[in-house]
Amino acid sequence: MIASRADADYSAESIYDLLEQGNRHSSREKTQPIPVASRPVKPFTPGRLSSHQNSSQLQSIFNPILGYRDSQRRQGLTPTDHAKMNRQAIKQMSLRNKEVKQNNQQQEAHKIRAISRPTVKTPVASRPSTSAGRDFVTENIIDGTEKQAASAAARRKREEAERQQKERWLKKEEYGKVPRYLQNIKVGLAQQHAEKQAAKEAAMVPPGMRIMPEEERLEMLGILIESMQDVEAKLQALPFLIETPSQKAHKTSLERRLQEIEEANKVFSRTKVLVEL
Repeated sequence: MIASRADADYSAESIYDLLEQGNRHSSREKTQPIPVASRPVKPFTPGRLSSHQNSSQLQSIFNPILGYRDSQRRQGLTPTDHAKMNRQAIKQMSLRNKEVKQNNQQQEAHKIRAISRPTVKTPVASRPSTSAGRDFVTENIIDGTEKQAASAAARRKREEAERQQKERWLKKEEYGKVPRYLQNIKVGLAQQHAEKQAAKEAAMVPPGMRIMPEEERLEMLGILIESMQDVEAKLQALPFLIETPSQKAHKTSLERRLQEIEEANKVFSRTKVLVEL
C-alpha cells in the first residue's frame, strides 16, 4: 500500500509539473522534447526476471550438462561414435593386410612351382660345318663329357687318398698317446722342481746337520718297529707277580727301552729327519 501511494503521488506531481511547463512555455514550439529528468519513470517490477533466473540456476544444479556430447544430445544432435569408427577402420585394415598376405603367398607358390618345374630341352639338330665336314657341336659335347668324367675321377682319387691318409694316421703307434717331446718337457720340469726344492731345504738345514735320505729313514724306521715288537714280547713274557728286585729292575729297563723306541719312532716318522754329519 505504501509503494502504491508513493507511485500515485509521484505521478500526480509529474502531471502538475507538465501543466505548469506547458503554460509557461506556451509560446515555444509544441514539438520541443520534454527533458529527460522531467519524464515519468515507470516503476521496476522484479518478479518475472528473478523467477526466470532462479529456475535456470536450479536446472543447472539438478540437471547439469555433462560435457560436449551431452550438450549435443540436448540440442537434438547425435554425437559421433569415434570408438566405433576406430574399430571399423581397424577391421578394414586387418582385412586389407590379410588380402595382401594371401597374394604374396600365392606369388611365392607360383615362383616355387616355376623353379621346380623341369625344363624340357628341345633336341637341336646337328649342323654340319663347312670346314672339312667336321661336326663341332658333337665334338663339343664329347669334350664336355670327357672333362666331366675326368673331373669326377680326380675327385674320387683325391677322396680316396684322404681316406687312406686318415686310416694310416689312426693306425700309428703314437695315436692317442702323449708325444715324446711333451714327455721330455714334463720330466725336465719335474727335475727342475726337485732341484729347487732340495736347494730350498738345504738352505734351511743348520750347519753341522744333514737331511737323512728317504731310504735310510725308512730302513731306520723298520729297525725301530722290530725293536718295539721285541721289547713288547719280552714285557708280555714277564710273570704276573713280580716280587724280586731283579725282576722289578728288568721290567723297568724294558719299559724305559720301549719309551725310547716310541720317541725315536715319532722322530723317524717325519718326512724330513735331520742328523749330525
